[in-house]
Amino acid sequence: PSLVARLRSEIRPYVESREIDAWRQKVEVASGSAKLASSCRTVEECQAALRSRGPLEEGGELPFLQHFNSWRDLPSVRDLALSPFMGRLTALLLDCSSVRLYQDSVFVKRPGDGPTPWHSDARMAPFDTSKMITYWIPLNPVPSPEEGGTGLVFADGSHADFALPYWNGEDGEEYGRLEERYDDGG
Repeated sequence: PSLVARLRSEIRPYVESREIDAWRQKVEVASGSAKLASSCRTVEECQAALRSRGPLEEGGELPFLQHFNSWRDLPSVRDLALSPFMGRLTALLLDCSSVRLYQDSVFVKRPGDGPTPWHSDARMAPFDTSKMITYWIPLNPVPSPEEGGTGLVFADGSHADFALPYWNGEDGEEYGRLEERYDDGG
C-alpha cells in the first residue's frame, strides 16, 4: 500500500484510542492547569472545562485536536519522519548539513471544527533559531472552500519573523493583522 494509506491505517485507530488525551491537552493549554486537565475523565467533562475557562467559554470553537510524537508508537510515522529522504530534503531546504526531529504532530480536524488561527510554529518550539521546518501532510482529501474546507495558507516570510508577536502592541491580535504586516501578493 501507499505511504499515505499506511499512515491513515495506523493513525486513525491511534487517535481514536487517545481522544481523551487530546481533549485533556486542550484543557491544560486553555486553563494553564494540569490538575484541571487530569481531573477530566470524559470528553464531556473536558468540554465543560473549556466552556468555563477556555476557548468555548464565549461560544468559541476548537480548531482541532492534536497528538504529539506518534512516531514513537506508529511504524509508518517513524518510517516517514526518520527516513533518509526526509532528512536530506529538510537539510537541503534549511541549507545545513544535518537535522534533528523535534516532534511530529497529528492534527485532527473534524467536520464542524473551527478554523486554525494564524500562528507561527516557531513560537511553539523551544528553539533559538529560525532554522526549522514544518511539513503538512493531509491524509484525507481537503474539501474546497465552497465545501467549508481550506488548504494550508501561510504568510511568506513570517517563519523568520521573531518580532511578529510583539510588533504591534499587546492586545493579542497580532496574528489577526498579518495582512498589514505582509504583502499577500494580491
